[in-house]
Amino acid sequence: MTYRLRAAPDVQKIWDALPPALGEELTLALARVCEDPIATTEPYDDADDEQHVMRILHLPSVVAALLVLDHPVGIIRIMTITHLA
Repeated sequence: MTYRLRAAPDVQKIWDALPPALGEELTLALARVCEDPIATTEPYDDADDEQHVMRILHLPSVVAALLVLDHPVGIIRIMTITHLA
């Protein structure tokens, strides 16, 4: 199943404000996450259940916290994006 990506307007502004190369790197990484969110991210904490799973996407200069809403929803919500400048 391919997941759909969602982000609140304030998170989208952070994404849009990243330097172009980092924005592209994040975009490509999130595309891979939408195909397999568990294999492409790391656990956020131990409070996961079968329907809602918090995950972290670590890139060299960007970290994103993600909420994976599994079946039947199939949505990944970007909770935060942090630029590690």
